[in-house]
Amino acid sequence: ALNKILTPIVGPGNFTAEVHADVDFSETQATRESFPKDTAVVRTEQGSWTGDKNAGGEARGIPGALSNQPPAASQVSAAPQQTVDAPAAGTTAAANGDKTSENYNRTYELGREVSVTHNPIGQVKRLSVAVALREGTRKFSRAELASIETLVRGAIGADQARGDVVALSARSFAVAEEAEVKPNWWEAPWVSTMARNLSALLVVALLIFGVAKPLLKRRAAYAEEKKAAMDAMVASGGRIPQGTSPQVRNEIASALAQQALHDPDKPVTLDMIQATPGYANRAELIRNFVRQDPDRAALVVRDLIRADMPNAA
Repeated sequence: ALNKILTPIVGPGNFTAEVHADVDFSETQATRESFPKDTAVVRTEQGSWTGDKNAGGEARGIPGALSNQPPAASQVSAAPQQTVDAPAAGTTAAANGDKTSENYNRTYELGREVSVTHNPIGQVKRLSVAVALREGTRKFSRAELASIETLVRGAIGADQARGDVVALSARSFAVAEEAEVKPNWWEAPWVSTMARNLSALLVVALLIFGVAKPLLKRRAAYAEEKKAAMDAMVASGGRIPQGTSPQVRNEIASALAQQALHDPDKPVTLDMIQATPGYANRAELIRNFVRQDPDRAALVVRDLIRADMPNAA
């Protein structure tokens, strides 16, 4: 609230404010019960017969009635002395000699009032606000300071009865000298550049020695094995040597099968037939194989039959 009020007046950075609030975090609750006197009302009232000695012999009441007869003379014996409390409200004793007797019984209805006071938690007991204004080329008059103080009081909701204090002062601010801070060596620009370059070199080295080099070695070993198998096959008259890896064997057989398809007189082997893709090409190689070596073809057929029917003779 203070920032929104003071910034348009004195400008940003031209004031400082400090607010201290004395807050009561205790919770209290009080209950009070009272019986107001002005709310007392007579509920019931009873009275008794009253006689007057100085009334004379005039006859009163209904003529001839027993109640209209004067009472008989009686002797009153002196009663022993007793300590008598103050008569109850509405009861008067016959003491002046004019009244023979009087007895009242009054009942009062009293009003009852119950009030409960509950004080919530976090009540502000007192506010203390200090505001310092920067006084440079601009000088604040007393009227301006009083107006700003009124605005500050209104912004914080100052209550004089509560004892809130608002202190406002205008003075020049001291300029703090900025200490020269030397950056750390790892914050230099060349450090980040070198770190990026080293990271790139490390990634390239991992790719070369972890991925590319094993692939190159495997490829060189494969080419060397293929060349050795081809040399051995030429030396053995067209048969692929035993111990050749399946991948090399299939590749050599597939190449020879392609040559045999174009040259019917070229010798056909079982490896060439197995490595040839496609049913038509395989059938063509089988016909050439049977034509070139019928005895071996018969043995192959016999072995296939025995493999399918192991119990056959």
